[in-house]
Amino acid sequence: MMGRIARWWRSIGEAARREIRGAVFWLVAFVLAGIAVGYLMRIAALLTAMTAAGQGATPFHPSNARDGLIVIDSHNGGNVIMHRVEIMWALEAGHRIEIRDRCMSACAMILEHREAIRSGQIVISPRATFGIHAARNAETGLIDRPMTEYVMRHYPQSVLRAARVPGPDQIGLRMHLVHGRDLSAAIQRGE
Repeated sequence: MMGRIARWWRSIGEAARREIRGAVFWLVAFVLAGIAVGYLMRIAALLTAMTAAGQGATPFHPSNARDGLIVIDSHNGGNVIMHRVEIMWALEAGHRIEIRDRCMSACAMILEHREAIRSGQIVISPRATFGIHAARNAETGLIDRPMTEYVMRHYPQSVLRAARVPGPDQIGLRMHLVHGRDLSAAIQRGE
């Protein structure tokens, strides 16, 4: 079968091959875009419904602020995109966020906001513990490498070093822990 396809491919002209390559490129691009849009639409619908109901998808949602303060005592994480969106909403609304204890998985995405940490808008207790691991596909439970690469790009290098996180292609589902007392100084120095 492959031989037949190869012969056919050689028999058509270069212009036709270019057209086919272009069509395949756009077909793949539209399929991937459709998947991404569908995923984002599901997240947007969930966030809209939860906001309308007066609650957030994560503890970082601005509706959880009391006197302008959001306190995280213990949180195991969840959807990375929802966490990133609600953390940004809380910060843009001017709320302060205190991480006092466990902040695992998607919760640890708060560490990407170095400027807010330096300015004191995000306060990390010395007893706080952050857990970082590979992103997991919610439907299959398997490691999602593209999402893991996305997540790893957003952590400061000082955080990844302190947690002894291997590269995004090597990290697994085992939690890599780092403590607030080990992070604050490095983040304040701009690392």
